[in-house]
Amino acid sequence: MSRKNQFIKVHPQSFDNLMKAVKKFEKTNPAIKVKNMKLSKFLVEVSDYQNSTATIAYQVKRAILLVYGDRDTDPLTIDDNINMSTYGFSDPENYNDLTASFNKIAKSQNPSARKLLRKEVRACVKVKNCVELVRKVSDVSPTKVNVK
Repeated sequence: MSRKNQFIKVHPQSFDNLMKAVKKFEKTNPAIKVKNMKLSKFLVEVSDYQNSTATIAYQVKRAILLVYGDRDTDPLTIDDNINMSTYGFSDPENYNDLTASFNKIAKSQNPSARKLLRKEVRACVKVKNCVELVRKVSDVSPTKVNVK
């Protein structure tokens, strides 16, 4: 097997965490470049990170759309700063469904993730709050990353 065809599989949440760390690092160390690109840009270019359906952000946005009844909108087009009220989340039944969906996402990312409560989901004002909430409960520490 040539080195060119070797891949390392990394948990999507771990990649999210890596990207945050790299971007933070780049703020104080802008000189690190790969092929004349910032390291963060290079990592995105050589991965499917932005388009990954495995990322928590994508799955959370998809869950919001599905509970809302929108099966046509691409979750990648949803702005993080959109208010949850835009999707009509006022009915408690909607929050039950959304909480169940978020719990499935968290468990798929980290089987030991704690269960979210409906009141936590109801406290989300914007889409980004939902994404942050699910990321928080499904946080995968570096010691739990599966590298295959």
